[in-house]
Amino acid sequence: ETKNRFDLNEKATYRCQIGYTTPEGNETGEIQCLEEGWSPFPECIKTCRMPAFEHIHFYTSKMVFLPEDILEYECADGYQTVNKISRGHTICSINGWTPEPQCFAIECEMPMLPHGEVFLKKDKYLNGDVVTFSCTKRYTRIGPDSAQCYYFGWSPAPPTCKVEIKACGPPPSITNGNIISELHEKYQHADSVEYDCSLRFKMIGSKNIECVDGEWSSSPFCIENKRKCPSPPQLPGASKITEKRSYETGEKIAFTCLENFKLHGVKEIMCEDGKWQSPPHCIEEKSCLQPHPIENGEILRLENQSLRMEKPGPVTYPNGATLKYSCNAGFTIRGPSEITCNMEKWTSPPACIEMPCRDAPDVPHAQAEGSINTNYEPGETVRYQCHPGFIPVGSQEVTCKRGKWTQLPECQEAGGKCGPPPRIDNGDIVSFPLKQYVLNSTVEYKCKRLHILEGPQSVRCDSGQWTDPPVCLEPCTVTPEDMERNKIQLRRPYEKKFYVLSGVFVQFMCKWGYKLDPTSSGLRVQCLAGKLEYPKCKQRNK
Repeated sequence: ETKNRFDLNEKATYRCQIGYTTPEGNETGEIQCLEEGWSPFPECIKTCRMPAFEHIHFYTSKMVFLPEDILEYECADGYQTVNKISRGHTICSINGWTPEPQCFAIECEMPMLPHGEVFLKKDKYLNGDVVTFSCTKRYTRIGPDSAQCYYFGWSPAPPTCKVEIKACGPPPSITNGNIISELHEKYQHADSVEYDCSLRFKMIGSKNIECVDGEWSSSPFCIENKRKCPSPPQLPGASKITEKRSYETGEKIAFTCLENFKLHGVKEIMCEDGKWQSPPHCIEEKSCLQPHPIENGEILRLENQSLRMEKPGPVTYPNGATLKYSCNAGFTIRGPSEITCNMEKWTSPPACIEMPCRDAPDVPHAQAEGSINTNYEPGETVRYQCHPGFIPVGSQEVTCKRGKWTQLPECQEAGGKCGPPPRIDNGDIVSFPLKQYVLNSTVEYKCKRLHILEGPQSVRCDSGQWTDPPVCLEPCTVTPEDMERNKIQLRRPYEKKFYVLSGVFVQFMCKWGYKLDPTSSGLRVQCLAGKLEYPKCKQRNK
């Protein structure tokens, strides 16, 4: 209700226009008439709507934001921001979101390999792509045979192709260790040798080294086992360890937890100078029941398949199991796409929100009415006005539905051409369809087999509009099942199943021992547009 005068201390409610809210973020606000005037002073602030972009996830369920609000987002797999990181943020301002959220596909340039070949060859490679390398004849590859594209580039670094590969001299000796491979004066590229430590010494590093273009890879070294350790601890909730009397320095013991227990800490501990490193803990875990479904979405898959529990009874998931959600077409996910079982409870599930639409579509020979936005909420409509000299065909509005616009309006030249002729059920035009037809053009229709054409057989283009098309009436189907159900049979012998054209009469008779039910229609019935009302018969002694 609108008033022009208010009493002292009387309160009033005001409403902000679309796209604006009160400083508290509400559509309406309350003010009070005081001696010094209205308090607080009514104010409406321009807000920002949740943007809609491909390959971007927004981790919030808010739909309206105030100026200076920060919206964080994350790029989808295989995409990154302009700063080459996976996350970014944008700020709501009076002019919209600044800077505009952007995620670009991660790309790598094709690696160069002089005197070699790269497979497969492409101008650009996306994140996760793998290439393989080979050298041309008389050249030898120095380095890996393949590399993968990451956000930081190729890894491992591409190889080189060389004609002359240097040989290596004798491998280096190590203190308290020996070479157990056969020794030579010269070793070729890619040759390897193996080391072993002396008694009471333990090897640190790889036991094998390789000749790479004249140089040996890093050698291992041997450390002394100075003191021995006692038997390792037996952890509660862990599998029993087979014990020895004592353990040398450098020896390791691995722990595995019992079923329904999870390891927290290091998986193995090592004997160092007579002492064991701090052992881990085996903590009992409690499983989760099947999570509730989400509206307009579904559980896509179990991320860690190794945690699947196969046993009778209700479906359960062990602690740590992760489920991934996916939204139906036309909906976008809000919140993390995965939930994790954590001690009988699932983390908060996401929500599937109907996708908004971006810019209003262009319609030939038409202009959108009112202000034009860059984002439209589901259900919002845009109305179009045809240019002078053109007339609308069908609806003049489009509606945003699940991220897409409904069928676009059409504006045809007034008093002129028509578009394709209207379609009819169970029939089609007899000529090849055209995109446009001139004034007074005619098109003839034909129905499917056993269908009866009702109305004019042809339509005419009149001032950009087609005259009303005909209708194809469906036949009726008579089946033994329907006749048995009503205790009737055909008066004349036919096949087990036959068709009756629309408008044609068919004559039935009651089966032996039955008579026409007084509540039934007569035994001669007519097929009307695919519908046939069967007569009913009942036993004579009833």
